[in-house]
Amino acid sequence: MVLGALFLLSFFFFSFEKAKASFDHLVINEIQTGGASASDEFVRMYNPTSGNLDISGWKIQYKSATGTSWYTKGTVPVGTVISSKAFFLFGTANIENPDNPMNSGLSATGGHIRLINANVRLIDLVGYGTADSAEGGSPAPAPKANQSIKRRIDGDDTENNASDFIINSPENSNAIPIIQENADLGGVYLNELMPDPATPKTDLNDEWIELFNSNNHSVDLSGAILRDTVGTVHEFIIPKGTEVGPGGYAVFYSSATDISLNNDGDMIEFLDKSRNIIDKTPNYGKAKTGLSYALFEEGWDWTRNPSPMAENSFLSAEEETTKASKEKKSAEKAEKKTISKKTVKPSKTSTGVKGSQKGKDSAQNENLPLISNSSNLLSKNLGFFLIFIGAILGINYLIFREKIYEFYHKKLGRNN
Repeated sequence: MVLGALFLLSFFFFSFEKAKASFDHLVINEIQTGGASASDEFVRMYNPTSGNLDISGWKIQYKSATGTSWYTKGTVPVGTVISSKAFFLFGTANIENPDNPMNSGLSATGGHIRLINANVRLIDLVGYGTADSAEGGSPAPAPKANQSIKRRIDGDDTENNASDFIINSPENSNAIPIIQENADLGGVYLNELMPDPATPKTDLNDEWIELFNSNNHSVDLSGAILRDTVGTVHEFIIPKGTEVGPGGYAVFYSSATDISLNNDGDMIEFLDKSRNIIDKTPNYGKAKTGLSYALFEEGWDWTRNPSPMAENSFLSAEEETTKASKEKKSAEKAEKKTISKKTVKPSKTSTGVKGSQKGKDSAQNENLPLISNSSNLLSKNLGFFLIFIGAILGINYLIFREKIYEFYHKKLGRNN
């Protein structure tokens, strides 16, 4: 009775923990237990949510079909984030470009694989083959060598391993087809670059490279490579699960790629996972701050209308400069016309300056009022002349007033 109660309690506790964790909804999406050797194993995660998930310290663990102990096969480093609608791959030694290494040792006939978070809470559980427990009570089928089991629909978790998973093989018509990595990158090409973003944006975080998919179908970019070629070469391997839709764009920022687009000129190459060059840009030369280097029908050119994740919009630096120059000249011409209307035209007798010298002096002083004739000069200076004479007379009076007074006093006295 007591054991039964404990069993029920543990069952409800497990269900509660799983229900809480399922809000994150990161799932184990695909499993391969072996190929030519035990080093051909992988477990692929998928984030079907609309937000990015921090999976720092999360673990993949394995338990045998009838075992009681869980063994950690891989631990996610601190600071790892899985983007929305993106995959995350744990892989053993022979798996190319895994997102995280994984220890081998998955049984081909049956076992359990679980995903737990940093707080040791269960996120997802898959029992396969001869496993004695599984979600829904029935395990998923066991994959054969060089095969994998995967969810019928990426990210779809009905809590029943038997119905959620199928053998991923061409013979299984129910399988959701997987786009082969780099099977055909034709029609995907480099479309726009931002080598020198304007302040307050920075080269370290806000430079970007844009790809465009001209096909009418989605293309998986997993494992493809972006790299610069001038100076110190930087490479960025596009993460697994990165897909660009038909007629869609994919933009990769320097904060994620660590690719530095040199301000004094650089070239970008787009390669498949076998390092075959799919496309490359010309060397853009000296970067123009705030302008993007974009592809148009006539070729690559600078544009003042950067358009990440959108169709390129052309307005060249030269066109903008020419436009600004024309606007400036038109404004200056209008200003000169306004000044000439307000200015009095000089008479032929007003100055002794001849020929080109007259024109030169007039041009140098075009913002000053011009003097029309000599009578105008006299009228402007007559007031100053009268004030000057008055000042002289006043000063003399102050100096000689006593003598003047004495002179008139004697004169008046003599007359009397």
